[in-house]
Amino acid sequence: MPVYNTDTSAIAPFTGYTPEANEFLTEIKYNNNTQWFNENKQRFIDGLYEPTRSLIWALRDFFAQVDPQIDIEPKFGHALVRMNRSTRYSNNKDPYKEDYWCRFSRKRGEESQPEFYFWFNGDHYGYGMGYYAADRLVMERFREMIAEEPQRVREAFSPVPDAGADTRLEICGDMYARDRSGGRFDGDPLLRDLYNRKNIHISSRADPCDEIFYSDKILGLLRGEFSRITGAYRIMLTLQTPK
Repeated sequence: MPVYNTDTSAIAPFTGYTPEANEFLTEIKYNNNTQWFNENKQRFIDGLYEPTRSLIWALRDFFAQVDPQIDIEPKFGHALVRMNRSTRYSNNKDPYKEDYWCRFSRKRGEESQPEFYFWFNGDHYGYGMGYYAADRLVMERFREMIAEEPQRVREAFSPVPDAGADTRLEICGDMYARDRSGGRFDGDPLLRDLYNRKNIHISSRADPCDEIFYSDKILGLLRGEFSRITGAYRIMLTLQTPK
């Protein structure tokens, strides 16, 4: 049985993904079982695991500048997300995900932690930053900050909607049906939008895998896009409370 290499001294330079990565994720949709995965484990290691370790390792200096506490270990349970699904509370009992992820966040110990992430599946890829599921108290603190320090929040989040065609990013997250600001931000669409979010993340659109995905150009794309939202990440960090 093939084994996972966890030695960081043996990580190869990142040169991009290959179509084999997409083919593996397409095929697992129709063969989502342990026997098939074990029979194709070497394909997984060669096409997904090792290239993603290389991508994580290539971004380590960038994230050290963003936040020295971000966990950039290219291992499962750290920046590398396992293929195994958690099925305990899900009606979907398929054992494996149909997309592949890596994430960049502080080590566990904070509720509603913001994190940077990158993902891809058989056809598309994307990236972003934000909360998987923001704690209610965190979002209450965020609304308080918007009310008390509107300029600080505006400066941190404005690079996203104002960047136009230069970015694939947009502000996402479930919205309240009614305006909770009492009309306070009617003249400021950005702050009004942020104030009325139940959850928040800044995500790229899901783009078809292209020449960028299949080359080391994706490193420049991620560094550039993540740089746009570093200010928003630092705002979110101030909202955290220990468990």
